[in-house]
Amino acid sequence: MTTVDKQSGASNANASAEKEAIEVNSVGVAQASPNEAALDHNNEAYGLAAKKRRRRVKDRRQGAPVTADRRTIESLENQYPANLNDRDLDNLISSGRQIANMAEPVLLSSAELKASRIIHPNAEDAKAVDTYRELRTKLLQASNGDNPVTLVTAVTSKGGATHVALNVAAAYAFDETKTSMVVDCNLQNPALHERLYLDPQCGLTDFLEREVIGLESIIYATGIPRLRIIPAGGAREHASEYFTSLRMKALLDVLKRRYTDRHIFLDGPSITESADARILADLADQIVLVVPYGKAVNSQIQRAIDAIDPSKLAGVIVND
Repeated sequence: MTTVDKQSGASNANASAEKEAIEVNSVGVAQASPNEAALDHNNEAYGLAAKKRRRRVKDRRQGAPVTADRRTIESLENQYPANLNDRDLDNLISSGRQIANMAEPVLLSSAELKASRIIHPNAEDAKAVDTYRELRTKLLQASNGDNPVTLVTAVTSKGGATHVALNVAAAYAFDETKTSMVVDCNLQNPALHERLYLDPQCGLTDFLEREVIGLESIIYATGIPRLRIIPAGGAREHASEYFTSLRMKALLDVLKRRYTDRHIFLDGPSITESADARILADLADQIVLVVPYGKAVNSQIQRAIDAIDPSKLAGVIVND
């Protein structure tokens, strides 16, 4: 993965995209063992292996709580009050410190993290770990010490946004005084829960529809210390209606203002292929654009950059 300064992002990313289109490994993928490499050449066998891993993790989680928050948001008015104060927020959500200190019900093993292409401090691929640490540092510098909401979006669908969002969030969670959260906002093609071997019963859309009220129902422990996710929830046809709702704005504002030690990432759809991503861009404080190496043409990259407010563009990442 190459990080590109936002001022020179267009030209450098375009140059990378003009290279011969080839299949390349995403950053964070440790070298596969011979057995895993053999499975990669047989999609059916690889799929069966993934199902077995999922069953093993599910069996370990049996009886353990997978939702993270103990306190709930008891109510959230349809009309989001502009004068929401700290006392109101205290009634809405528990502090970030309580979440940071909460024990993980079940930890994912190194092998399970490797299979899902998720970095961890002791990962074999030290270069990938260092790369995401560097990206974390650059984003921290761009945020001036705040805890902004960061949208991660790709130039094309399946362009690596989920992979980058999950791994940079994992890098943030290396710090024992910090927590991170990834919200799956790719409602048409959600993938976060599968990467983390989760079978969530509800998620973001259920919360936004008021089918569930408390955050305890949609924030899930991941098996990675101090990293939480909000899965997408049930499939919905008109995602933009959720993202423009007052309830969505209130949710992000509450998470940001109360969890001062938590960094929030939105895993969004492609900025060039989905109107939802542009709505999310308005909600986010900063944006990371992922360019899949060898899979995006010059015009696509430029169109993606043009769709983003320059003041919010934290950087361009060439995901190789």
